[in-house]
Amino acid sequence: MRIDILTLFPEMCEAVLKESIIGRARENGMVEINCHQIRDFSIDKHNKVDDTPYGGGKGMIMFPQPIYDCFEAVCKECDTRPYLIYMSPQGKTLTQEKVKELSKLSNIAILCGHYEGVDERILEEIVDEEISIGDYVLTGGELPAMVLADSVARMLPGVLSSEECFTGESHYDSLLEYPQYTRPFEWHGRQVPDVLISGHHANIEKWRHEQSLTRTFNRRPDMLKKAELTKKDIEFLRKYTEDINYRQMQKNTVNSKNQLKKSEYVRFVDVENDGKKILFLGNSMTLHGVNADIGWHNEWGMAASAQENDYVHILMRKFAEKYKNPSFCICQVAEWERDYKNGTSKHKLYEDARTFDADIIVMRFIENCPGKDFDAEVFKAELKKLLDYFNPDSKAKIILTTGFWRHPGDTVVEKISKEENLPLALLGDLGEDEKMKAIGLFEHSGVANHPGDEGMKMIAERIFEKI
Repeated sequence: MRIDILTLFPEMCEAVLKESIIGRARENGMVEINCHQIRDFSIDKHNKVDDTPYGGGKGMIMFPQPIYDCFEAVCKECDTRPYLIYMSPQGKTLTQEKVKELSKLSNIAILCGHYEGVDERILEEIVDEEISIGDYVLTGGELPAMVLADSVARMLPGVLSSEECFTGESHYDSLLEYPQYTRPFEWHGRQVPDVLISGHHANIEKWRHEQSLTRTFNRRPDMLKKAELTKKDIEFLRKYTEDINYRQMQKNTVNSKNQLKKSEYVRFVDVENDGKKILFLGNSMTLHGVNADIGWHNEWGMAASAQENDYVHILMRKFAEKYKNPSFCICQVAEWERDYKNGTSKHKLYEDARTFDADIIVMRFIENCPGKDFDAEVFKAELKKLLDYFNPDSKAKIILTTGFWRHPGDTVVEKISKEENLPLALLGDLGEDEKMKAIGLFEHSGVANHPGDEGMKMIAERIFEKI
């Protein structure tokens, strides 16, 4: 395979691509990489390659002519016209699937922009595809070009010692790679998992595959949608989610029956206002009454440091900026969560919130639903009934969320979101980040495991994005 890089800084690219595995692959003739100086093709007497943009604006734009002539020269050197890629933050994000696709081509060329970019006409004239390496901006396209060249070259036959070197890695099959260990067996009190020194290859492969599944589920659950999961994989993940939910519930030992007195299930704020009516349906993270037994002496969402820092009050301020004279209702539905299988019988507890007649409903609860022996069909049916109860004439806009702690009911909420075309805020990754919790601020582990100020802020931001 031949890779041509069109750049203003060929020495920068060569310095990286002549080293290590890619450097050896070039020396051994497994891949040909050429770096071309665009400036050599300038027709300006000072070798100028850029100028100010038409219409005004900051920065400089690269001329189309030197780029075009440089590419034409590359085409003459090759048997066929190379597939030309422009590295740009406006392109589609680079994925392993795209890398595999490009590695099957005989010749690719990579154009590196600089300054404020290149003249649009060169993109229209010769570029086949724009690719980004992430949602951020760099000073030039050289680093992204080297990322692309490295990722493609290492897929070529013979570059790595064997195909297994990349087929078992993160992203190759839409799963993250399993944990890796080497000597010594014990380091800083941490030991290598026993299965890896057992010599039982089948058990080792099984352990590694399960670790890939759980690591992907915890860190990049979005990738599982693309992965080709077997029935065994799906069953394993189902049991895994039940187990972690049960452990999470053991940590969250705040009893929902102590969260609010029955007369306080519903509270109103600025109810005299005549603007949009916003209803928050939630649990302890939305509103928790005083409970000295667990060290909680507040009357707001657990475990924010102050009322203004819980996600409800952050959203109230955002709504007040967006809408004129909004009013709010906060409804604590932890009783429904704990006994969702008999959820309809709990509706009467929330009658005042129903008569509020909301225009917008934020549904942020699920964590108290028992994860052990979770019945997805019953939960789905009862949740739909609950939403219909609060939105009898279907006039309100409903925003759904997954749990702050991952829960088997999250998939049900996602299905309802798709079926009913309702916006969904994903929160599960927040509960896996210790920085998002109130750990160290409360002695009671159940309280400390709730979102702290940073977690509350992120919850509010993700919900508001869906409004």
